[in-house]
Amino acid sequence: MITEIGLFALFFSFIAAIYAIIALVYGERRKNEAIVLSGRNAALLNFGLVSLSAGMLMLDIIFQNYQVQYVWSVTSPDMPMFFRLTALWGSQQGSLLFWTMLMSGFCAGAVLLNWKVHRRLMPYATAYMMAVVIFFAGITLFFENPFARWWYVPTADQPFTASVLRPDGAYPANDVSVAEFMSAFSAQQRAFVSISAQIIPNDVALPTQAVFLRASDLLPDVLVPSAMLMTSQALPEMVRAGDLPADTSIPFSAVSNASFVLRGDLPPTAQIAPAMLDPNMRLDLVSYNAKGLNPLLRHFGMAIHPPMLYLGFVGFIVLFAFAMSALASGDLSTNWIKASHRWTLFAWLCLSLGLILGGRWAYDVLGWGGYWGWDPVENAAFLPWLMGTAFIHSVMIQEKRGMLKTWNMVLAVGTFSAVIFGTFATRSGLVESVHSFARSEIGFPMFFFWLIVTIVSVWLILWRRSRGELRDEHPFTNLLSRESLFVLNNLIFMALFIAIFWGSFGAPIVSEIFLDTNITLGKDYFIPVVTPLFIALYLLMGIAPLSAWGATSLKRLGRSVIVPLALTIVSLGLFIGQATDKNGVLNILAWLGYGLVLFSGWVAIYETYRGAVARIKAHGESLPVALYTLLRRNPRRYGGYLIHLGITVIGIGVIGSTVFQQETQQTLAVGETLAIADYQIRYDGLEQGQISQDGRIMDIANLTLIRNGQEIAHLRPRRDFFPNAGEGMNSMTISGAHSTIENDFYVLLVSWEPVSASSATFKVYINPLVNLVWWGGIVLIFGTMFSFFPKETLPERIRQRVQKAETLGLKGVTA
Repeated sequence: MITEIGLFALFFSFIAAIYAIIALVYGERRKNEAIVLSGRNAALLNFGLVSLSAGMLMLDIIFQNYQVQYVWSVTSPDMPMFFRLTALWGSQQGSLLFWTMLMSGFCAGAVLLNWKVHRRLMPYATAYMMAVVIFFAGITLFFENPFARWWYVPTADQPFTASVLRPDGAYPANDVSVAEFMSAFSAQQRAFVSISAQIIPNDVALPTQAVFLRASDLLPDVLVPSAMLMTSQALPEMVRAGDLPADTSIPFSAVSNASFVLRGDLPPTAQIAPAMLDPNMRLDLVSYNAKGLNPLLRHFGMAIHPPMLYLGFVGFIVLFAFAMSALASGDLSTNWIKASHRWTLFAWLCLSLGLILGGRWAYDVLGWGGYWGWDPVENAAFLPWLMGTAFIHSVMIQEKRGMLKTWNMVLAVGTFSAVIFGTFATRSGLVESVHSFARSEIGFPMFFFWLIVTIVSVWLILWRRSRGELRDEHPFTNLLSRESLFVLNNLIFMALFIAIFWGSFGAPIVSEIFLDTNITLGKDYFIPVVTPLFIALYLLMGIAPLSAWGATSLKRLGRSVIVPLALTIVSLGLFIGQATDKNGVLNILAWLGYGLVLFSGWVAIYETYRGAVARIKAHGESLPVALYTLLRRNPRRYGGYLIHLGITVIGIGVIGSTVFQQETQQTLAVGETLAIADYQIRYDGLEQGQISQDGRIMDIANLTLIRNGQEIAHLRPRRDFFPNAGEGMNSMTISGAHSTIENDFYVLLVSWEPVSASSATFKVYINPLVNLVWWGGIVLIFGTMFSFFPKETLPERIRQRVQKAETLGLKGVTA
């Protein structure tokens, strides 16, 4: 019943979305408010129905209803509840339903929060969002249905595998009779051999010798090859079980193509076809060989990483919808920007957090010592971030100066178009990646949808521009003005977008079409191409905040640069050690790179300080009160400076961990040591066959980390094996790491002698400053959260804390 409720809720959500579009567009054009409101309510109903559908799938997962194909593919009986909950987005079908729910949720949120304030834009914006929801609900319902039972889907290459426990078994029952099984599969012309199930007593152990059946275990008409029987009698080639003495021993291999076990006291490897069973016998089905969640996804970060990415991707639907609504309705003022501003920031925040968590997951789980491998799917998530970041900067020019109206429309729809293309690339099998989903039938519909979104968007923009409705209000008059530098900033973002898109998708697709070979570009392409662009971006990140809107002279800009430049030079001296390679040679380019990144950070700090000092002089405020007031009066600007500071910290971590990473690999006997840089690592032994609560088998190496003759840490890198996982996904490498601000000592267990474990091979990395990547990400997230607050309405608790600080004597400098 749970499964049926989920399926019907998804179907009716699809119908509700169709009605919402019709009612909203027709009602708005006819100026019929009642019809428009009915469409609005249908959009809200859509969210309720999709949420109900996702909730029912979650219940199927929690209660392990293995009659549902998706549940069987992403869970197993030994999976902890925490990871069972994350299985909702663990594979294609569930993640599409989750995606649809989030998308419908954003639509419902926009309707509830923006309908009265932006009434003119809302009907068309809601209709556009519902159109996207229809597409995703449709492919979920008709192509990748997460509620499909095993007899709803082809089983030629996906046989149903289950255990059949007696009623006193430990697992919840999914009660079905043999006759119901036979009827269901016969109606679909399924071969019974494609069903595999077992009756397993609770106390049975795996057999240690060959399995034999007795003739009395089989129904009389079952045919057995006589060559397999331990007898000297002359028998036909195939003999009926009923014609044999009851205690005749029959090797299990004689009926190895069978599918069900007849007797409850047979070992779990013994199987007999359904036709051999009493049709009225009832079976309690639970998964025995269920695949379970991909071991690589059984990581805490993966409980947050995919939802954050999805929220980021899906959140840009609001930006897209309001832009398209402005084009359709003719309201091309800044209303669509105001209506979508916080939604865009929220989407950008979630996408940023998703990318950071994805890097951390790769660092912890993939076992190659890094966090960003320029994988096509990683890049597919990075591309909307680049375009969304360009939009967040560019739209300020339209708000301040009434410029770049056409360009902002292009960025708004382009960001969502990049999301759809990335989704197509990830889910269609276009690219091979550890992050991608299996090849699917949704590739063509997804590509066709992306094409429609792009063509319709471009046509609307060109149409409005041809009518002169996207004309800029002011020309560019000064190359050093803030708007000019922001435009240059946008051009660099677009250059990064094009370079990464070409390396990830363009080159492989073109080579496949014209050269009949797949050319895959890796870091040897990306690093030389994108590094100069990031250098230019950090330079602009430092200079642009110092320039003024409208016009800035070179002399004025030069004066503004003096203080942050001086601070950069002073602080750069602290990085000489971090810019020195393992041979003691100073890497000048890396050192200057540190300086460029530091300069952008000092500018953010300096501009905040200047604003605080101005308030201190003008109003006699203390430093804490001045800083609080700055954030209260302009959270968007000063939250942006905090974001820049976070990106500065990330940049320092990236330079250190990529340019100065050291690695080595060596085989050690127990008691031997390996030396790298000023560290030594001693191999103390291997713990083999450790079994965890979730059923994984762990081989754990015990290592001692030594520095300057002192033991500073004990590390336990390991290899995890998942016996029930599918082929090719049954093991995972977990690093052992000792982390400081200075560096990460990161070691992997590569291989070992399986019996004696007298020797093992380890790969060791030293990653300088890598932890600044994660700390910078945290600063970036906090900066974005500050930017959310509207002016004058920062939380009262911040003001109270400032007053308390002054009361305790922490008052700053006053005029």
